[in-house]
Amino acid sequence: MDSDVKNMIRFGEDSVCEFKSIRIPGKRVVEPEVKDVADEIAAAANAAGAVFLFGINDKTKEVEGIPEDKLEIAEAWLRNICNDSVKPAVAATIRKIAVCDSAGIERCVIRVDVPKSLFVHESPHGYFYRSGSSPVTNSFAHACRGVPSRNVSLMLRGHVSWTSAGRGSLSFFLRLGVFRA
Repeated sequence: MDSDVKNMIRFGEDSVCEFKSIRIPGKRVVEPEVKDVADEIAAAANAAGAVFLFGINDKTKEVEGIPEDKLEIAEAWLRNICNDSVKPAVAATIRKIAVCDSAGIERCVIRVDVPKSLFVHESPHGYFYRSGSSPVTNSFAHACRGVPSRNVSLMLRGHVSWTSAGRGSLSFFLRLGVFRA
C-alpha cells in the first residue's frame, strides 16, 4: 500500500478524500445509492477534486475491501455513474488497488480520482460542491461564479463560451433566458 493511501485512511475524510463502504450481494451494487455517489462525485468535480476509496468504512476507517470476484461489477457501476449519472460526464480515473486491513490482510479497494473540472456538473439531486467532507447544495448561478476566472467554455445546452458572453457576468445568460436569477 502506498503511503498516500495509508495517510488518507489514517487521517480520515476531508475536503479531498472520501471513504465508501460498498455492498454487492449478487451481480449488482445495492449500497451505496447511485444518486448519492453521483452527488458526491459531482460535488468533488465542482470543487477542488477528490479521491474516493470504495471498500473503506467511512465511520470506522476500517478496510472492508471488495471481493475480487466483484471488482468488475463495482468498477462498471462506478464508470456508469461518472458517465451517465453526472452531466456532463466526469473524467475520473478508476483503479483497483490492494490495501491492508488492521490485521495486515490485503483487501481489494477501488480508488476513484475525480479531478477538479473546468465544467459545472449536475447530479441527480442538483448542483453541489464539496465543503469539508460533505457535498453542499449549490445554485447554478453560484456554481458558475468561479468559471469565468478560469477562462474556459462552460458546458451549457448551447455550448456558449464565457469569452463570447463577457467574462465575470451572468447578465448575458439572463438576457438570453437560459436561467433566471
